[in-house]
Amino acid sequence: MRNITRTKIWSAAVLSVFTYAATPAITQAAEPVTIPFEMSPGGHILVPVTVGGSEQLLFAVDTAAGSEVIEPDVVERLGLEVSGEKAHVRGEQGDSQQDMLTLDELTVGNRSRDGIMIVVQDLEHFTQGRFEIDGILGAKFLRQFDVRFDFKKNEMTLFDIATSDENCGVCPDGATPVSFELHEQGHMLIPAAIGDTKMTGLLDTGSGHSGINSLAADALGLDIPKPVLSQGSHGHGFGIQAGPIKVGEVVLQERAQLAVVDRDDMFEAFGLANKPRMLMGTNLLKDRVLSISYGRRTLFVE
Repeated sequence: MRNITRTKIWSAAVLSVFTYAATPAITQAAEPVTIPFEMSPGGHILVPVTVGGSEQLLFAVDTAAGSEVIEPDVVERLGLEVSGEKAHVRGEQGDSQQDMLTLDELTVGNRSRDGIMIVVQDLEHFTQGRFEIDGILGAKFLRQFDVRFDFKKNEMTLFDIATSDENCGVCPDGATPVSFELHEQGHMLIPAAIGDTKMTGLLDTGSGHSGINSLAADALGLDIPKPVLSQGSHGHGFGIQAGPIKVGEVVLQERAQLAVVDRDDMFEAFGLANKPRMLMGTNLLKDRVLSISYGRRTLFVE
């Protein structure tokens, strides 16, 4: 029997950026590098980065962001110049055109990406004024590596990207692999389920909360009052406790809080509006170790 309570939940900021620059060169070390991370009050992964040898900056790691983002005040403070090109940014705030610039180098740990095009955008909508960051580390950087998120130790580890079992440093022994589809913008589309109800999940480490659309709620047999669903236009949703939450056949959480948000634009940003869908935030990864092999299009949950 499901426990359903009316709870307003802040829904995830969704960023999808459409740019067509060539893929920058990657400078990689042979050994994995582990970077300690902090968790924001909202459940975001925060890591130290540098840009072109700058002072240390703080970026949120967002697997659902199509590109990297930097705050305008950081651009001004570091004396960086915009390129004159514009990025088409699509998210729950609507579509917009944002300035871009080219960084000589973006470095996380000892892993660097050269000549990176980064979007210049105010991130107040992302932080909701609850914490401060200098930018977002998105899928364009992350998918050049294999990545492990250890939510027990609060550590992120970057590995050389693997194309087979033999050279897969991120692949843990004995863990069940779950194949995923990689969207053209770098977003991970994962076979997920709530109980026996299957749906597509989108991994969103840029949110501390998780949510489903109204089609997923219908598939679960939930009778959500339409006036409550309409509150989604203001960034809130109808709160439920549901479970078990699964990726493949692996149980992430026996029960978790989810927002039911009748906001097709949240899912349209990823072309996901017409079927049952779930945005999978970090609340579903509590005390878990998530290993992502972008090269093999496979993830593992421990």
